Amino acid sequence: MKITIKAPESAALYPHLKACGFDGIDYSFPNWDKREYILSSDFERDLFETFDAMAAAGLSATQCHLTYYATNREPIGDGSYAAYEAAMLPVLERELALAASLKIPTAVIHLFFTDEREASQRGNLTLIGKLLPLLERYGITLAIENIYGRDFSEIYLSSAEDLLFYIEHFNSPYVAACYDSGHAVARGQKPLEMLRRLGDKVAATHLHSNVPGRDLHQAPAMILSTFEWSKLGRTLREIGYKGNFNMEISPWGLSGEARLAYYRMAYLIGVQLTSEEES
Repeated sequence: MKITIKAPESAALYPHLKACGFDGIDYSFPNWDKREYILSSDFERDLFETFDAMAAAGLSATQCHLTYYATNREPIGDGSYAAYEAAMLPVLERELALAASLKIPTAVIHLFFTDEREASQRGNLTLIGKLLPLLERYGITLAIENIYGRDFSEIYLSSAEDLLFYIEHFNSPYVAACYDSGHAVARGQKPLEMLRRLGDKVAATHLHSNVPGRDLHQAPAMILSTFEWSKLGRTLREIGYKGNFNMEISPWGLSGEARLAYYRMAYLIGVQLTSEEES
C-alpha cells in the first residue's frame, strides 16, 4: 500500500518528503475565500508551478481536496443551496478540470449542509448530479468525506450512513467515500466499525490521530484514543481497499529540524501500520 501525505505549505519540503519514503502527495485546493483566484489564469500558472516542483522531487498527487465551505458558519447569501451553488459550483467544476489535466484520480469533497437534514440532502443530490457528468468525462472519483467541527452541525455528514445515502443513490463508480479516521474519533464514533460499514466504497483516506471532541490532525498512532491503530492495516485489506495510506497531518508549532523529524517519524509509523505482519 502506498504511503502518502497531505501537501505541506512549502514546496521546499517536497524533496524531504521523498527522501523520507513517501510515495505521493494529497493536494488541497485553496480556501473558499479565494474563489476568484481559483478561477483566474494566475492560479492555473501557480498550480502548475507547484506540480512542477512536486514532479522534480519525484512525487505526484495521488488525490486532491476540493475547496470546501462550512456553510452555516457564515452562510453564503441566504444560506440556501441555490446561493451555495452559485458561488461554489463554478469553483468545483474548475478544480475538477484542473485535476484531470494533472491526472489526479480522486477528489475529496465536503458536501453542502444546512441545519435541516432534508434540505442538505436535496442540495447535495443536486450538486453531485451536476458534477457526475464531469467526473465521468474526466475519469475522476468524487470521495465524500465524513466531516467534523465543533462549531457547526456536522451530524448530516459524519456517519457511514450519511455518506452511503449519496453513494448508494448514485450507484456510480465515480461517487465513493473518503474515510477520515480523526473525524470519526472526534465525533465519538467507533472508527473501525465505520470503516467496515463503508467497505469497498472507500476510495480515499485521511488518517490522523485525534481525541473525542477535538480535531488535532496528529500523526497516526501518536495519541492514545479510541482508535485501535494496530488493526487498521488489516481492516483496510479486509474491505479490499485499493487506495493509499494517506496521512492528513499537521505538525503544529514545529519548524526546522523538528518538523523534518516529525515527517520522518510519520512515514515510519505508516510503514509499521501497513505491514502484513501487524497484530
